Amino acid sequence: MSTNYIRKDTCYFSHDSNAKDDPKCVLLIEQLGCEGYGIFWILVETLREQQPDFKYPLILIPALARRYNTTAEKMKTVISSYGLFKIENNEFFFSESLNRRMKIFLDKKKKLSEAGKRGNEKRWKIATQSLGDNKAIAIKRKEIKEKEITLFESNISEEENLLELFPPEDNVNRNWGALKRNLSTIQGSIEEKNKIVRMSNFGKIGHPIWQLFDEIRNSNGKIHTPIAFILSKLN
Repeated sequence: MSTNYIRKDTCYFSHDSNAKDDPKCVLLIEQLGCEGYGIFWILVETLREQQPDFKYPLILIPALARRYNTTAEKMKTVISSYGLFKIENNEFFFSESLNRRMKIFLDKKKKLSEAGKRGNEKRWKIATQSLGDNKAIAIKRKEIKEKEITLFESNISEEENLLELFPPEDNVNRNWGALKRNLSTIQGSIEEKNKIVRMSNFGKIGHPIWQLFDEIRNSNGKIHTPIAFILSKLN
C-alpha cells in the first residue's frame, strides 16, 4: 500500500504481549525457530490489510513468500500445521483470533462514529434554536460548501474512483479489493487503470496481474512506469 495513502487505523490491530507463550506458538518456535514466529506475524499483518473479510488467497502464498525472503513451503507449514489459521475451501486462509479482535475494534469504532454524529446533531439543534431561520440556513449552506471544497482539494485515493466499476456476478473467484489497493499505489490515468481492471477480469485469482504486481514491488523502483509495464504484459 502506498505510504502516502494510509488511514489512521490501517495498520492497527490488538496484539497480546505474551502471544509467544501460547502453546501453539511455543510449538511453532520449537520446530521452526524465530523465523517461523516471524512468518506467523507476517501472515497476520497481511490478513489485517485484506479488508473487509481479512482473508488471503492461498494461491498467492508463493509471491508473498518471495516478497519476504522465505519459502512458500515454510509459509504453508505455518498456515496449516499449528492450528493458528483456518483454511476455507482450500482457497483462502484466515485467523479466527484476528477476526474476533477486528470485530471488537470495528464495533467500537462504529459506536464512536455514531456517538459523534449524535453529538453533532445535538449541537446543530441548539445552534439553530438560538438563530433565526434564515441565518441558520445560511450557516448550514456554508458548512456544506466548505465540506465540498475540502473533499475536492484533498488527495482522494484513485482506488475510490474505481468504484464505478463492479465485478460481474459470474462465480469467478476474485480479489477485487486487493486489485483496487494495488492499482492505487501506481501512477496512471483512470482510463488506464480501468483497462487493467477489465483485462484482469476484475482481479481474478490466478490471473497474471498478481505476478506483475509482485515484480513491480520487487524491482525496487527499477520499473519506472508500472502502468505501462502492466499494459505491455497483458496486451
